[in-house]
Amino acid sequence: MSGPNAFRLSVCICTRNRPTELMRALQSLSACQGYVHQVVVSDDSTSDETCDIVKNAACAVQYVRGPKRGLGANRNHALRVVTGTHILFVDDDVFVESEFVPNIIRHYEGVAAHKRQSVIVTGLENKQGELIVPHEQSFLGFQKKAYGESTKLRTIVINSTVFPAEVFAILQFDEQLVYGYDEVDIATRASYTGFEIELCPTAINSHYPSELNRSAYRPYIHASRLYVTFKRYWYSERRPIKALLFVPVAVSHLLTASLLHHGIAGATSAARTIGLALSYSRKAVNTAPWMEQSK
Repeated sequence: MSGPNAFRLSVCICTRNRPTELMRALQSLSACQGYVHQVVVSDDSTSDETCDIVKNAACAVQYVRGPKRGLGANRNHALRVVTGTHILFVDDDVFVESEFVPNIIRHYEGVAAHKRQSVIVTGLENKQGELIVPHEQSFLGFQKKAYGESTKLRTIVINSTVFPAEVFAILQFDEQLVYGYDEVDIATRASYTGFEIELCPTAINSHYPSELNRSAYRPYIHASRLYVTFKRYWYSERRPIKALLFVPVAVSHLLTASLLHHGIAGATSAARTIGLALSYSRKAVNTAPWMEQSK
């Protein structure tokens, strides 16, 4: 694409204490320099090791210190310095394949010029040999439902998704989401705001999940699922009865599953998770910084 519809891709990597993984991610981007307009690293690390890695990266990097308030806040922080027309978020343990960006560009070339700023393109992810495709949320919020051929996409594979910058002129990531379901939240809100999500099955990146930070993030995952799914039903779908039904069913499911698998300790942990999700919801009702108007 050229002229007024030129495609300028900004790649954002939000990282925390994974310098070795980040180095590999940046090396993969060095092979894509002809297609990448900008690389942004927003660093939530607790040492200067990541900063030192970036200084010696094989590709040009715009480095910013992160806010250290979780992934949602870090993604928004990276967006503040983005200058591209389109944006790709990849985790620091992702390898961007050489054909990913060209395949995304070819997909956009097939989209009418006047629609390109309203189309989000999601590819697939090769996760250690397993091909990850977008799945719709179940009633409880798990991404388990396969999409039918004609079903409108509401979710994405975040490490292989290119957003038009227009999305973030209207939306922002929910900064209460420390970890987990932030990609579900932004995708479903975007789809209900008027953006279309299209699948490009030839656009595939590779993910090599690092175990670093996983234990610190784990307590947030189910709280994020409960909160994001309630938000979807109440605010995006505007189905309050469904949202109110979701709460007792989801709470009962989490408590029962935790008790069966982990005994009293599991139930105690589940209770803390539910309390965290409720605190997210209460704060959202009062502030709702993520809310947007329909396009």
